[in-house]
Amino acid sequence: MQNILFINSALSKKCVALIRDQEVFFAPIAGHKKDLENILEAAQDLCNEAGCKLADIDSVVVVRGPGNFSAIRVGCIVAMSLANNLPCELFAIDSLSLLAAIAESNKVAMSASKSEIYEILENAESDSVQTVFDGDLSTKITLSKAEQLDLKTLTLVDFDGRFLETQNLVCDAGQLLSHQNIEEFLSKKDFRNFISNFKSSKMLEPLYIKPPNIHVKD
Repeated sequence: MQNILFINSALSKKCVALIRDQEVFFAPIAGHKKDLENILEAAQDLCNEAGCKLADIDSVVVVRGPGNFSAIRVGCIVAMSLANNLPCELFAIDSLSLLAAIAESNKVAMSASKSEIYEILENAESDSVQTVFDGDLSTKITLSKAEQLDLKTLTLVDFDGRFLETQNLVCDAGQLLSHQNIEEFLSKKDFRNFISNFKSSKMLEPLYIKPPNIHVKD
């Protein structure tokens, strides 16, 4: 894996990155609309910056959820399209495994709605558990009530502004996920070994633990 395209539309800190040899070219993505255009534009701009072409990419890594329904769907579609048309290898990481790797701890959480959170389940039983199998790894993700949240027990969290406001929370800078956290993780030498555990087929499903909140008008 020489040229790796990393697509993250699942976490609140959306971004696209190109890892070329040992150098990381990084582009944060803002907003909640035009994810398709933003991802493709960022990928092309990063290739231009790195002095290569999209055709030079030999691996695509996508964060497949959980996360916003529309955003992770777009991210997965772009990743599959590139993997099938370049062609190149495809790797699909679940959001909680990525957070845990960045934090070097399983004490991580992310917002699932204004009143719920996703956490990694450890040595406990729950009626609302989704087990995610990625290659040889197994990550158990549980859906919990936000009112049960104990920030003191968590190392890294991915909460957007709306969630923080609703729950009246204030996270310190070292605990709340940032674009810098993601970029620094991508720069690590063992990043390639980490993603090798998440190799996927050219067809993948976005990881929806909660059903999409879609309302159809009569």
